[in-house]
Amino acid sequence: MRTSILHSPWHLVRLAVVAILAVFARVEACAGADNPVPEPGIARVDPPQAKIGHTITLTVTNWPANVTNRLLAPATWVLTLDGIPIPGSSPDNLIPVPTKVNGAVQFDFPFRRDTLSESAWRKLQAKTGWCGSALIGIATTNGAAVFSPGPVHIDFDLDFLAQAVTAVVVGVVELAGIIGLLFTRGGRRMLQAAGGRYSLGKCQMAWWLLIVFASYLYLGFLRRNFFGIIQEPELILLGISAATGLGAIAIDNQLQAQAAQRNTRALVNEPSRWFLLDVISDLDGPSLHRVQMTTWTLFFSIYFVLYCLAYSEMPNFDKTLLTLMGISGATYVGFKFPEEKPK
Repeated sequence: MRTSILHSPWHLVRLAVVAILAVFARVEACAGADNPVPEPGIARVDPPQAKIGHTITLTVTNWPANVTNRLLAPATWVLTLDGIPIPGSSPDNLIPVPTKVNGAVQFDFPFRRDTLSESAWRKLQAKTGWCGSALIGIATTNGAAVFSPGPVHIDFDLDFLAQAVTAVVVGVVELAGIIGLLFTRGGRRMLQAAGGRYSLGKCQMAWWLLIVFASYLYLGFLRRNFFGIIQEPELILLGISAATGLGAIAIDNQLQAQAAQRNTRALVNEPSRWFLLDVISDLDGPSLHRVQMTTWTLFFSIYFVLYCLAYSEMPNFDKTLLTLMGISGATYVGFKFPEEKPK
């Protein structure tokens, strides 16, 4: 009688070996689950306190010997502060610099503020103010997180003192320009009509020129870069201001000629009484269209300056506001035609 296969000694040995291997595989799998391969992460930032213009060094631990993860490509990285990506902050070294600690490498990142990154800095400034502490991280340029923010913080200073000093210096320049226009003979001649009365059209054109130029100087010195500051809305604003001023001058010249021919009074020939009265009044006293234009000019110019100080960029006026300013200027020019009366 033949021996059953199930009771063969060699078969029992094979079954025992398979069972032992299965147990070892199970144990190894459990050990791997309990001790997973550590992911790379930011362990340190140097210096821990940074100012705009500095270079900061990030130490990344558990850097793999053979990089296979597409996210671990430094050429596609940017810094994130409290989860806000900072455009243009790619690392200076695309090849990681090894350290004395096994598996730890370093990357150098520029800590700068320019036109490209201005919007991101304004978002961070709205959350933290001019100086504070932020969780530092790394993301790709398309927004995918490489190393999530935390637990490493960086203390930063957005140069509030530099901003304050620059604002004071530019403010002094602006004040000197206003004083020069109002209190010097040459300045008054640029703003006055033929009879010596201050022209609203000329005054608003000079006012906007001073506001935009002072803001340009302020932002240029603050960023240490004078390119890319003036955008399309500011050009349109200056164009509306210039068109209003030129239209007012052309009409004044026409009314002056007609007044000489007809022996009538023209506002352009009237002497100055006082600056504010000159710009808001016609021959009959204060007029609504002049008050309207003066009010809108003051309101938008104050908003313009405060926006520059708060967000370190010129305001992006939308088409509705620019249209409103254009309508105000056109209304003023249109109402200049009746500014003539019999003597």
